[in-house]
Amino acid sequence: MSYQFLVQRSSRKWKGDVLDAWIADNIEPGHLHVLGYGADEQRRITRDRKITRHGRVPDYPLLRWGWTRSTTGLFIHDTTGQQLNRSCCYHCPFQSATISRPAWVQRWREHPLLAARGLELEYRALALNPRMPMFGKLSAWSLARAHRLDEVVGIAERQLAAGQWALYEVRRAYNGPAPAWRSVRALARGTRQQMTARLAPRGRLAVDEHGISRVWLRPRPPGQVGAEHLLVAAPAGIADKKRKTFESVWSLHSPSPAPSADDPLPCGL
Repeated sequence: MSYQFLVQRSSRKWKGDVLDAWIADNIEPGHLHVLGYGADEQRRITRDRKITRHGRVPDYPLLRWGWTRSTTGLFIHDTTGQQLNRSCCYHCPFQSATISRPAWVQRWREHPLLAARGLELEYRALALNPRMPMFGKLSAWSLARAHRLDEVVGIAERQLAAGQWALYEVRRAYNGPAPAWRSVRALARGTRQQMTARLAPRGRLAVDEHGISRVWLRPRPPGQVGAEHLLVAAPAGIADKKRKTFESVWSLHSPSPAPSADDPLPCGL
């Protein structure tokens, strides 16, 4: 499951579902729904046309006029004298497509504090799951360094160093292609150095390209069924979370009980 997929699912839940409920309560069926998709966004238009709830009638004026994003930008500039810029949504996983990467670099350069928050957010995501870089196969950290966004990287590194850290236990149970069942809980809190030191006696310490320290108690197995178990030092603030029936699902894949903060955990359990 990618970071982009999670953001799409979150967007549907916190924006789409909320808007749908409001429309159902306040707008009569058959209303005109005007959307700003350009003529160069045919895929989005095709997908949107399939949405028929609330009896809405979709309309795409930019498509009818043959206007692309560039055409629209020129019109806005000629009319107002202002350049059409994308918003700096610092954690958006869709903002660094190759075609728009120069604009992304410029936005992050102009808004270093917001951009640094994006790096901090990705750091937490990567700590819990190294397969979750912000931009598909590319991490925001690697792109920021490649494009010499030194101020952004420096702010993020200082923020991470100054904050409280925690030692997290992460367990995942895989039952086929569906999203994994996951449990996350903090076992201890302290400084970064203290949490890294608590990892060391628990197994073989692995430090990745982002400086994230982990001990893999059980690496993810090949295939779509199995269990994954790791300990990781990461910034504090990640909420403990697991589904009510997680332990029963976990027990199908692992006979070992969940560890406590003081358990001596050898690698390979």
